[in-house]
Amino acid sequence: MICLCAVFTATAMMLSYLEALLPLTPLIPLPGFKLGLANTVTVLVFALISPRAAAAVSALRILLMGLLFGSAVSLFFSAAGGLLSFAALLLASRLLRRCSYLGISVLCAAAHNLGQLLAAACLFGREIFLSYLPVLLLAALLSGGLTGILLNLSVPRLQRSLRL
Repeated sequence: MICLCAVFTATAMMLSYLEALLPLTPLIPLPGFKLGLANTVTVLVFALISPRAAAAVSALRILLMGLLFGSAVSLFFSAAGGLLSFAALLLASRLLRRCSYLGISVLCAAAHNLGQLLAAACLFGREIFLSYLPVLLLAALLSGGLTGILLNLSVPRLQRSLRL
């Protein structure tokens, strides 16, 4: 299981790095907007292995990407978004038993954006950033919807191929 978690962590790091290399700002002019492909790995690990393994993969990815390619501020933003997103994933798994990965992804994307917005409010003051919340929630619909579709397609196939 440790090797499988290491593979998932490396995959999440590669997806995170790929998103940093290919910014979507020309297509969607929102500062810092990303699809959240690396977060799909967290949901995959949550569904395929366990919540504890998913938390470890998510934390390792955030920490390693922050140390290798980021700064203290970017690590703080990523950790805040990742923590709220994982909390939403736990909540959804407990309360929304019949929710598809599409719904869970939208919820997690909204929580991630809210976590980053709260981090920005802590660092820079809340007045400016609270006005950005509706825009980020709309972005969560888009990014969460796309990643949710990917998860709906990939989780059943991976469950069969990994036989977990």
